[in-house]
Amino acid sequence: MAALGTKDLSLDQANAALHASINKAEEIGTSMDIAVVDAGGNLKAFARMGASTSRRRPERLDCST
Repeated sequence: MAALGTKDLSLDQANAALHASINKAEEIGTSMDIAVVDAGGNLKAFARMGASTSRRRPERLDCST
């Protein structure tokens, strides 16, 4: 199989993308969970902003039945 010719995303590049995303979210007045991944889908950087509600944990699950 031939190589794809892609370069790996450096940590500095991932952090730059993360900070740009945070700045944009603040500019538009929203909180977000932001993930930066490389070409292989591997997580390189992640940030969860203060009031993000993209994944709420249930208050309590009733498992008694």
